[in-house]
Amino acid sequence: MTAMNDRLTQVLLETNRSIDAGADVLEAMDVLGRRMSEVLSAGGSLLLQVSLFPVAVRPLRRQGIASREIGEWIERMSVRILDCISEEPIPLTIEDEVGNRHPCIVVPVVQHTGQWVVLLVVDVPDRLDCDDCCLALRSVFGTYGTALRVAWRYSRYFDVFRNVSAAIHAEEKTETILHTIVRQASEAMAAKGCIFWIVDDDRCCIQHLAMHGFSYTSLASVDYETLCRLFRPNGDGLVLIEDARYESRIPDLERLGKKRVRSILGVPVSIVDGCRGILAVYFGQAKTPVPREIDFLKALSEQGALALQRAMRYDRNMLETFRQTIEGLALAIEAKDATTHGHSQKVATFCRATALEMGLGEKQAEMLYRAGLLHDIGKIGIQDRHLGKLGALNAREFAAIQKHPQIGASILQPLTFLDDIVPLVKYHHERFDGSGYPEGLHGEAIPLGARILAACDCFETMISGRIFIESVSLPEAIEKLRQMAGKTLDPAVVDALIRVIEHHPEDIHLSRDALDVQPPETPDWFRHFQQIF
Repeated sequence: MTAMNDRLTQVLLETNRSIDAGADVLEAMDVLGRRMSEVLSAGGSLLLQVSLFPVAVRPLRRQGIASREIGEWIERMSVRILDCISEEPIPLTIEDEVGNRHPCIVVPVVQHTGQWVVLLVVDVPDRLDCDDCCLALRSVFGTYGTALRVAWRYSRYFDVFRNVSAAIHAEEKTETILHTIVRQASEAMAAKGCIFWIVDDDRCCIQHLAMHGFSYTSLASVDYETLCRLFRPNGDGLVLIEDARYESRIPDLERLGKKRVRSILGVPVSIVDGCRGILAVYFGQAKTPVPREIDFLKALSEQGALALQRAMRYDRNMLETFRQTIEGLALAIEAKDATTHGHSQKVATFCRATALEMGLGEKQAEMLYRAGLLHDIGKIGIQDRHLGKLGALNAREFAAIQKHPQIGASILQPLTFLDDIVPLVKYHHERFDGSGYPEGLHGEAIPLGARILAACDCFETMISGRIFIESVSLPEAIEKLRQMAGKTLDPAVVDALIRVIEHHPEDIHLSRDALDVQPPETPDWFRHFQQIF
């Protein structure tokens, strides 16, 4: 039993390390299935996505099972559906069509918004005690399974964000964008259906609606007055209807429909003056939303508003909403580490001012600002315990941290409207002397925007500090920048940044008085700083 625990622990630790290094979650789970089959000497494994509303079993990955046999296994699993969604590993015996018995183990990997991802290990040999195996799996997954669950949750939400953003900025028709939003919301939250309304409060009418999933006429057919009773024109935040069957504000247009729908979540969002959007998802079971689900729905409703602003040619509002969405995403990432809260916002401000000081145009300065906001987005794929040790990392942990520029670039790559930003995010840790990462670019081979971002990132980190790195005064930070010029940083960029700091500190929210502070003695400071930068 102890030996099996050790081997299973090693398998899950390998999976966690691959996720830390930026591996695709499904690919990591694929490797997990293969290694789990090896440890248990089983015939193979199936990674399955299971849902109950409606009942569905979908294969995600397979190991040691022929493709022609998958349909048969899915059919057998569908019959035993309630046995497959236990919160703990359980033994399961499945009979095939000729009566042969197949000892199996069902391992719950992820439970997320009404869906389960389970690993079915098939044909476990008779010499193994399945109950003992389940005990070992329960212990190991309870201790080391968190990284998988977190990675799956983020991958699901980021997939939706990428798909919707790509549709918006590929200049798809508004109708197509709204249908993308309601479909993605339904699938990501395992909802029975979803509706997006466009409401004109000035004219007291519903302009348009897009719907996906179960055709819930009781909600889809409401008039403007009824919709306003459900989602008030001046209302803010989430609206939760716990049980639609007994909600008097929903007209009884479809008795059967009301019996099939239980909870409804609605999020209003402002589009332009007098016009708003409402995104509502409905479920066949009781639903209590968790904060991340609320944030997810708000982000999607804002994306719908962005698409409508563009269609209505409200360019200023569109850009402001887009900026708020990007800033919100950056802040959500930084919330993983309290010591870096506000870091990206400050770096973005420094980048814009430095770009203008170097004579770059407003458009390029704005691009640098957005790059500053998003430069650390790849850290969403880095474990919290590594981020919390910046300045005190061992070699393996630092190697994991070094993946974040590439992870960030891969997240942004599908978003065609961010094409100019992707190389800046990817190369912002390259160094002027070629000592950086991920590719060791040298001098002007590094994009100018990435060189600006590197200097501003470095400066902000110096004056703010980290848990294991003491912050320094403005004069000392300026001196350190001069020492790094021509070595790790572009000297032209350093000169421009220092001019901004010394001559226009108010423009970048720095105090002029701070420039007169005498620098402290910090002999060991630079050694720790170099490790994270």
